[in-house]
Amino acid sequence: MGLAKARERALDEAGKPPRKPFGKVGASGSVAAAPTRTIRERATNLGKKAMKWTRCLLLLAALGCGQGASAINTKIETPGSLVGRNTYAFTDSPELNEKGFVSGHLFNPIMQRRIRDEIGKTLKGRGYTEAPAEVANVLVSVSGGRRQDVVTQGDQKGETVRGIAYTLDRGALVIHILDPQSKQVLWRGWGDAIMKIDDDLDVKVRAAVRQIMSDFPEHKS
Repeated sequence: MGLAKARERALDEAGKPPRKPFGKVGASGSVAAAPTRTIRERATNLGKKAMKWTRCLLLLAALGCGQGASAINTKIETPGSLVGRNTYAFTDSPELNEKGFVSGHLFNPIMQRRIRDEIGKTLKGRGYTEAPAEVANVLVSVSGGRRQDVVTQGDQKGETVRGIAYTLDRGALVIHILDPQSKQVLWRGWGDAIMKIDDDLDVKVRAAVRQIMSDFPEHKS
């Protein structure tokens, strides 16, 4: 029985086409081993890709795309004195507009009214009274807008940059308190923040006004 089965298998194999060698056949007819990627090589490549994306995510977080990216940065300047001044009026001072910022929808007439409304609430809470511009002893002017900043790895400058680069929309608001006669600045507060697509501009601008004016001096009668 064993010899018969072996003979049948030999006859069956003889009727099949010859198998192709696995690998490249050389000029002498020898077969070279086919190139293979080891498990270690694959793991190394995957590790390199993972490290690359990890560095990208860390860079984006460090450059301001993290959770605290929309924080409002403020700065105050007090070149004059508000002593003895207790009435205010709003005025327009185009010459005080921030350079590099475009008004756009961030600083349209509706938004300006909201900003003035929040400033008025703050001033009244500090003991100031709104009055006609002719008799007010301080004038309030507001400027600001939006600009687009380019953020690069290593803070590169110029038209050509290497590595990761992206743009950020930055909004700015500046409140000027002026002397009515000389138009000199008595008090000035800046606020700027990164703007996000899902930001509620009304909420954010009002919050910026309150934060900028948080240290505005109270009027003492």
